[in-house]
Amino acid sequence: MKPTVAVPRVTRPSAPSRLARGLRWLVLGLAALLLSGLVYQQLGAWADARALPPPGRLVDVGQPGAAYRLHLYCTGERAAGRPTVILDTLSGGSSALWALVQPVVAEHGRVCAYDRGGWGWSDDGPAPRDAEQNTRELHTLLERAGEPGPYVQVGHSLGGLYARVYAARYPEQVVGVVLVDAAHPDQAGRLPAENLAQAAAFERQLPFFSALTRLGVMRLYFALGGTLDFEDLPPDAHAAVQAFWSLPRQWDSQRREALYRTATDAQARAAGDLGGRPLIVVTAGTGSSPEWLALQADLAALSTNSAQRVVAEATHGSLALNPAHARLTAEAILDVVGAANNGDPVQP
Repeated sequence: MKPTVAVPRVTRPSAPSRLARGLRWLVLGLAALLLSGLVYQQLGAWADARALPPPGRLVDVGQPGAAYRLHLYCTGERAAGRPTVILDTLSGGSSALWALVQPVVAEHGRVCAYDRGGWGWSDDGPAPRDAEQNTRELHTLLERAGEPGPYVQVGHSLGGLYARVYAARYPEQVVGVVLVDAAHPDQAGRLPAENLAQAAAFERQLPFFSALTRLGVMRLYFALGGTLDFEDLPPDAHAAVQAFWSLPRQWDSQRREALYRTATDAQARAAGDLGGRPLIVVTAGTGSSPEWLALQADLAALSTNSAQRVVAEATHGSLALNPAHARLTAEAILDVVGAANNGDPVQP
């Protein structure tokens, strides 16, 4: 009789245990991916900070014990009595977005681009981030930087509301205004419902975009060849804008400004008109609804010495970011400077 040989029994893992093990590996993989994204983002941000120092000055505009700095970049020669041009950018922007406009204006006089609190090379500023706060900060910045008036205020998009409030708060300093496809304080009640819904949806998504950027997603997008609408900027400005768009604060600052948009609209509305000061409204003709074009025409009525120039081929952003369109914006600025300097009427 042959002896019985015991054969070891192989027990297969149960379905629940296999699922649990799979979930553990999934969690570990996701954790590793998230950690890699955080490290990638932080290392990239440090490298950008070293490679892209501010081209201008960082000036403290705070109070004792509450210091914070704004970035001011001035070029061109100052001439006695000739106004200095102040450039204020659109929401989500920085002084680097004026890289095609500023050199043209600087050929004829002094011009300063600055970063509002929370943007570009500037520190985060205190709340509220509304027009009144930005106006106070800009006034302090110019005063402490030794950049005296008179000024021609230039505002692109949201910057147009800030330019109007500055002109109202410091009328003795502002001798002319240029509004570049500027926001209108009444647009929330006059633009098509679908446009307003799209804007509201974008604002709701800002925290999500901020979270993705913290994980290096935007940085990876650019590293893989992704582009936005600032590709025509000079290399240094392009690199700076790309670096700023790769930071979470890009989205956080947009959310902070959006929180106070109703207050900013009310402040711009209360600012009133510009009297007879030279004003040119530069309007994008492409992608603009009839309602937007009507709002732009309203802006031209803010002064008795004004003109509206519609750039048919231009979009909202290309007025600063496309070389040909940016030159037309620069020409409008120089025309207002000349009209303010010589007391002439502005030309259409």
